[in-house]
This record gives sequence, C-alpha cells and structure tokens, in this order.
Amino acid sequence: MKVSFLLSLMILLSCGLALGQHPVIIDSTTYYFDYVRAINIEGDYVQGGPHDEFPVFFDSTVDSGLQDELRTVGNGGEVQSPDGYDIVFADQSGNQYAHEIELYEPSTGKYIAWVKVDLTGNDQIIYIYYGSTDITDEDPDKDTQDVIAVWDSDYVGVWHLNEDPTSGNTVHDSTSYGNNGTTRDDMSAGDLVDTALGKGYYFDGDGDTIRIPGFDPSLDITDSITMQTWVDLDSTDYYHVFFSKGSYSDTYSFFIKINREVGYYLNGICYEWTGDYISWNWQFLAITWNGSRVRTLIDGNEVDSRFRSGTITTNNLALWIGSHDDYDHIWGILDEVRLSQIARSNDWLKTEYNNQKTPGNFYGIEPTLVKLSYFRANPLNGAVFLEWATETELDNAGFNIWRSGEENGEYMRINPYFIPSQGEAGLGAEYSYTDYDVTNGVTYYYKLEDIDINGKSTFHGPVSATPNDIILIWPDEWEILPSGGSIFSWSSSGNYSYKIEISTNPSFPSSVTYSFPKGDWTSGLCLWIRPEQWEIILQKAQATGGQLFWRVCARSEDGSIVYSDRRRLVVGRPKLPIK
Repeated sequence: MKVSFLLSLMILLSCGLALGQHPVIIDSTTYYFDYVRAINIEGDYVQGGPHDEFPVFFDSTVDSGLQDELRTVGNGGEVQSPDGYDIVFADQSGNQYAHEIELYEPSTGKYIAWVKVDLTGNDQIIYIYYGSTDITDEDPDKDTQDVIAVWDSDYVGVWHLNEDPTSGNTVHDSTSYGNNGTTRDDMSAGDLVDTALGKGYYFDGDGDTIRIPGFDPSLDITDSITMQTWVDLDSTDYYHVFFSKGSYSDTYSFFIKINREVGYYLNGICYEWTGDYISWNWQFLAITWNGSRVRTLIDGNEVDSRFRSGTITTNNLALWIGSHDDYDHIWGILDEVRLSQIARSNDWLKTEYNNQKTPGNFYGIEPTLVKLSYFRANPLNGAVFLEWATETELDNAGFNIWRSGEENGEYMRINPYFIPSQGEAGLGAEYSYTDYDVTNGVTYYYKLEDIDINGKSTFHGPVSATPNDIILIWPDEWEILPSGGSIFSWSSSGNYSYKIEISTNPSFPSSVTYSFPKGDWTSGLCLWIRPEQWEIILQKAQATGGQLFWRVCARSEDGSIVYSDRRRLVVGRPKLPIK
C-alpha cells in the first residue's frame, strides 16, 4: 500500500500537482502553516465513549522534540507569534478544533491548552499545526483561540486558577456564563504555583478564598450537578471546604467539605461522610448527583454511591472556592475547579483523570519525519546552488523546492520533478539542486518541503541567496595552504567594494568568521593576508582539523550586500569531508 501510494504521489508531483503549505480555516479565513504533527489519541485511555465535545488536556512537554519546535523563532523554534497564536489544532483537512491556551512560554516551548474533540472511544488522530507567517504579532485579531466554544453549555463554571491571585484580582471563568470571581484576604503573586496542569492557587488555610458574587440563579442546578477539582492538601487534620454556595444564615445550596473524608451537602438532601479516601497527595476529586444518587470519585474511581432524592433550591447567594461563606478555608493547592449543571458520567470523569494525570499515555505525538542537518543557499554567477543534508529520515518520500522574491511572500515550486528520498530512519543523506532561473543581483528566498509516504508535508527555511558574477579564482577548492601569508583573488564586473571572509564553519557564523581587510573594504580583486594575521586563522583551523571556508563579501554603491559562493581549503593537511 505504501509503495503504491508513493508511486502515485511521485507521478502527481512530476506532473506539477505539488502540495502546498498546510491550510487551516480559522473564522472563515484560510491561514497557512509550515509544520504539522499528528497527535494519536489512545482509545484504551478513553473510558467508555463516545464523549462528544470533550475538553482534551494538551501538554507539549510530553514530547521534547515538539516542545523545542514550539519555541518562537527568536528562541530557536518555529513559532512566529509571541503569544503562541500560530499553534492550532485541526483535522487533516484543516478544519479547526476550538482550543484555549492556558500557558505558553516562548523561550522553552512549553504549551498547555484545552482542545474540544469528539472522542470516539477508539484510537483516533488529530493534528497540531504551527509556524505561520500570517500570525506573527500580538494583534488581538490574530488570536486563534475560541475559549468559550471549548466548554459545552453544561459547564457553568471553569476556573483554571492561572492568573495573578493578588487580593482583589479577577479569577476568570472560561465558560459562556462568565461567572468570574475575586480573590480575598492577602493572596499574593507567590500563591500562583506550578502544578501538573500548568498553574494553580495555594490557599493558606487562614482566609485565602475566592468569591463569585450573585452566582447566576437562573442556571439549572436543581436536579443534577457535578463538582470537581484537583487538590493537594497540606494537612488532613481539620475540615477544608473547596467548593460551596450559600451561607450560614441561609440554606446552603451545595458544598463539599473534606479532611481525610469527603462530606457533601445538597440543600438538606444529604450530608454524609463517604470514608477515608483523601491523602496528602495530588488527587482528582469529583462529586456528582443525578437527582437520585450521589457518587464520590477519587482519581476517576467511584469510592461511594448513595441514594438521595430531592431538589436543589436556586438562590442568588455567592459561590465560594476555597471556603464556605468565608469559613473552613482550604489549606493546600487547588487547580481546575469546575461546576456542571449535569451529573457527568463516571466514564467521562475517568477519561478526564487519564488525560490530565498522564497525558503522555493518553496520546502520542508523531515524531518529526525528517531531521535536517543543514539547508543552505549558495549564490553563483547566474544560479543559486541549494544543498541540504538529513540526519535521519522516517517514512520520507522526498522533497520539493519552493522559491519567492520576498521572505514572507508567495512561494512557488521550482523543481520540475519530485526529488526522491535517499535516506532512511536513523540514516540521513545529502542532496543538492541548482536554480538557474535567476537574475544576478536579485535576492531569492527558498523553502524546502519534505513529504512523507502518507502525503503529509513539512516546510523548512527560508534561506536566501543573491546570485552574482563574483567568481573565486584563488585558492582553489580543497587547496592546501602553507603557513605564512596568503593571497586571495576573484573576478567581477560589478561596481563593488570587497571583503574576504574566512571561517571554520561553512555557515559563516559571526563567532568564528574573520574579515579582511580589518575595519575597511578594498576596491581591488585580490587581497594579501599578512603572515601575522594568517597565523591567527591557522590556529583556529587546527582546532577543526585544518579545514577552512572562504568567500567574498561585496558591497554595492547603494549599500546592499551580496556574497560569492564559498570554497573549502585545508591548512597543511589532506582534504576532509564537510560536516
């Protein structure tokens, strides 16, 4: 099957039907992304199902390779937006899944989000797309999230507890109901702590709490409810209330009180202790009531079930997180506090636990199919020589070359025939392609596209080059130069001033590149490097096995810079393979 697909793919590409960058439709607008990776959801970790509109917890840190790529470009990654807006989720056809970003660190690539997915209960694949030059800045119009859509209408409160908790600050509700709260007592920035799910709040047991005033009385929390949170207690020696609605002077609607046991109260309907279940460790706690039966779940497992019938009376009293009516304050950490106006099924809650506790088991992220060693564009007289090498290739079909006159402009494929893969998994290969359809003095930008045997593609680059008629004469390729001074020469018909650049690295990074003449330019077509200057270069070269690279840097009258092709030379040793 793979062979037949590969053959069909190569036929299509040879006829000019090339694949382009990856399109995703966001608010009726198509955006293009350079990278896409598959997220394989393991059906064995989806309890029951199907579960429609399920908020999947996604954490990039489960895959170090993806995390590195999700850094911003300035930090060595592939993401353009400093807010992570050019990281989205969609199916293979580019139909976006709603998502909410909880945490993004552009310097590390740590990215935590909630993604609405219809879970089938079986193995299934969704895709993460990233790296788009269409989405590069902090313009609010570039925000690709759809926060409210992530949470179905039965969620009446979702509090991530990931904002500044300083006393008096707003604690946002992500649902459409907008049940925002306010922190109280002396909560400070230090009470925002790292958790397994991103960030959470530390409550000191002595006044720290969140109050949601006038919690919407029209919400249909009368005959079913789900209260849930992650909790990590500092002590189990006294009562802690993590969730409540009502006050001492009025009838409570509902609350959950815990020490080592779990107590629940539903407007006089039930008030029971369910047993010795709470430990000091990080645990997932949920209470559900469907109008007739109250169930207690710890870490997704039902530990207690009791028959209780009746009706919860609605009122406009405040909702409290971390206490009830500002009493029995919790001492420990809370995260992901949620309230639903339905009784979530045990299967749903177990799936939440599986996903949030061990996301690396719940889904796997497909590895990068092609890992590049380098991709370079070298200017020639009337041509650009492109070369690239891979460290490894996994199920790679081959490559295409795309070119544009602008770095962020429209790219067109220039290779008339598909460039087939020569590498293997764990073993790379070297490739090259020469673009002759160019004009000297014009800068061109190139992207490299790899396509796997399933038709998915990834783009690398861009790299750029400006073809010109600067022709290197001496030293020749792989020329062995002695110690002492040396002469370099070239030819050109352009009206340029020149420098010679010599480097121990073929990419000419500034840290290991030396320019001559020092602090000046020359108008001639040759340059003598004095023995004392040359000796410095020789010492650097010996550290890399004696191999050096040189090229000419030319400056035109308008100040623009072009470079010649590069050549390799060896100082007193036989030629070495380029790395």
